Amino acid sequence: MTLYLIESGTGQQTMELFFNYTSRSGWLFVESASINIDGETTRVPVGQWFRDNDTEIWEFASLRGDAAVSLARRIAEADRAVVRFNGQQFYDDYVVSDADKRVMREMLAMWDVISSN
Repeated sequence: MTLYLIESGTGQQTMELFFNYTSRSGWLFVESASINIDGETTRVPVGQWFRDNDTEIWEFASLRGDAAVSLARRIAEADRAVVRFNGQQFYDDYVVSDADKRVMREMLAMWDVISSN
């Protein structure tokens, strides 16, 4: 999981929460994802999942705007957050690391500063 600052050609800024499943051993064919934040499970409200591969497989989707910021805040402040990537037949869980949560908190602090101007 990664949180990005996106800026359009006109200078409009928004945040993007990026979900990325990777594998070297095979496709999951992700159809949806959910996240368990401190015991409460929520569907990740992304539209389409994209796929690509090279030396590893990537399956990814993103969420932008207020919904991304809100979900990122909940994840960043959680004691434990687990993303479940639901595939066609199987699933895979990713425990959001403390380092990932720290980076999200830093990005959100930056967003709070630039979006208040």
